[in-house]
Amino acid sequence: MARVVRNDEGNTTRRRNVPSPTAVAIAGLVLACGLAARGGGVAVADVIEEPTYSVVRAAPGWELRSYAPAVVAETVVDEGLDAAGNEGFRRLAGYIFGANHSAGRGEPRRSQKIAMTAPVGVAPVRIAMTAPVEQQAIPAAGGEAPGGPLTAARRYRVTFTMPRSFRLDTLPVPDDARVQLREEPARLVAAVRFAGRWRADVVDQHARELASALAAAGLRAAGPPIYARYDPPWSLPWRRRNEVLIPVEPPAAAAANPAAAPPSPGP
Repeated sequence: MARVVRNDEGNTTRRRNVPSPTAVAIAGLVLACGLAARGGGVAVADVIEEPTYSVVRAAPGWELRSYAPAVVAETVVDEGLDAAGNEGFRRLAGYIFGANHSAGRGEPRRSQKIAMTAPVGVAPVRIAMTAPVEQQAIPAAGGEAPGGPLTAARRYRVTFTMPRSFRLDTLPVPDDARVQLREEPARLVAAVRFAGRWRADVVDQHARELASALAAAGLRAAGPPIYARYDPPWSLPWRRRNEVLIPVEPPAAAAANPAAAPPSPGP
């Protein structure tokens, strides 16, 4: 619609009503929810970039993937799983939405927007310990009984994969010092996919089952499990794509280190 505006000289002009960015965002969210409710929505993971990988082994209920090298933005949050995921997402979203600046010397300071990718990865941060325990998840405050493989920690690393069009040296510098950029090398990762709500007990159960499957297959974990979310919070639970990912040692490396402990399925 257009509205007629009369100025002090009596002249009239037609001015088009332009919705505010907030109104556009709300309208888009309402439309997305409405389409999803009718079963006709387009999944977010279908329209945004995801990390490149190939499936090298398909097993009942899980698969082994070979991921290509990538550049990631990450931040470490000293909270429980849910709070860390939310706070980490806010920091990283701020970075890709413009809380950054160019790195070149002598260039005007300017920000750059970066396309969103999927998934958002959340993994417990482990700290080095003395023998015989080499690594341990940071326990919950107050000495509460530990939870499962993913929910026992109180420090988590939240990660966004950067679009493939960027290299580490072409990405803008984060304004927030808590956001770090690094190169992720090629790696093997075991993955199990599931739908439903983001409940801690469900996530831990999938992590335990995947760790047990790796042990049965003679594979060794190369790091803590990662919880990967591909869809926004407003997506319907049964349409969500969730994954638990466990980095895996290459078979040659595992054979060269037979004394290493196999991945623990947790309590």
